[in-house]
Amino acid sequence: MLVEPYSWAFRRLRPAFLFTLLFMPLTWMGLVLIRRWWAMERFIFWENELTILATFTGGGVFALVLGYLFARLESELVSMRPTIAPLLAEQRRRLHHRTGLVWVPLGLAAVAIGIRYFSGDDFNPFGFWSFDAIFSVWLFTGFWFILHTTSLCARYTEIARVLGHEVAEGRLGQQEMKTLSRFYLKVAVIASFHFAACALSVYSLYIVYTYAGNMWQGYQLIRLKPGIPLLQQVINAWNDPLFSEVAIFFALYGSVSIAPVVYFILPQWEVHQILVRRKEALLAKCRQMQEAAENRLGPQATAGDLEEYARCASVAESVEKMPEWPFEMGGKLGTVLLLAIPSLLVLVKEVFLEAALKILLK
Repeated sequence: MLVEPYSWAFRRLRPAFLFTLLFMPLTWMGLVLIRRWWAMERFIFWENELTILATFTGGGVFALVLGYLFARLESELVSMRPTIAPLLAEQRRRLHHRTGLVWVPLGLAAVAIGIRYFSGDDFNPFGFWSFDAIFSVWLFTGFWFILHTTSLCARYTEIARVLGHEVAEGRLGQQEMKTLSRFYLKVAVIASFHFAACALSVYSLYIVYTYAGNMWQGYQLIRLKPGIPLLQQVINAWNDPLFSEVAIFFALYGSVSIAPVVYFILPQWEVHQILVRRKEALLAKCRQMQEAAENRLGPQATAGDLEEYARCASVAESVEKMPEWPFEMGGKLGTVLLLAIPSLLVLVKEVFLEAALKILLK
């Protein structure tokens, strides 16, 4: 159930889960204590840092949950269809390869940290370069957690494609398809939470390093001002130097909002086309048989002719109901859930987190 590098240190899921749940929060609390010891309380950006902390912690937890879901999927499918065991074993080996799960996220995390230090801009919200270096080590670790989970989310789309082909070719039946559908919907929900949280953390990091934790000035551009025509407000916003930041903001959250559904559908598209072509070919054959049976229905038609026509009509109706997608979205509830998750996280951050901090930090 454990993917690398968790499997290097842990043999069971529970201690790995507990470690991942506590590691980033405890180290962040250490950073808070360091700032209090150095009398840097004004440089603790509570709301933004808690958002980043939740994303980093969630990244580690989601990776363990994804590994568990894949292990359970493998167990269930093998119990239903033992012949698929070699294919699943090969998928596990390829998708959980050390390079993609460990070394590539480490390299990308180093790049993410390095960009800020080598960009040429003097970003130092804490006022102390020594603490900023310590904070960057914490950020590097958190980036690795979220990039590791992002890699898993990306790789698990391959499972949808490969096993979807097995469904399309008839090597997996209806029960196996339902099991796959439930698995991939859960993965899509996790990916939705993860991508939305990553977008919030990117925004929070930008606020910390550009505005030193103060309110984003772009809010002034997206607020309607009484007494000024809407068109004039749009023109004023367009000419404002902050317009590019506002455009990036809306592009980021717009993409995060539609990403969950795209993530669920896109890997199935190739298989969807195969299933559509197969269904169309079967429907054409059914219509041909039904038309031939209908032509035999005349004054001299026998009971056998009537039965043949009824049988052809029943077969055509059954073919019409054949699924065109290998995995079901999970009905209206599943669709709404995938679309609502990003907005839900924004609501939690902007309303509940801010309200809770005002009460606690009074």
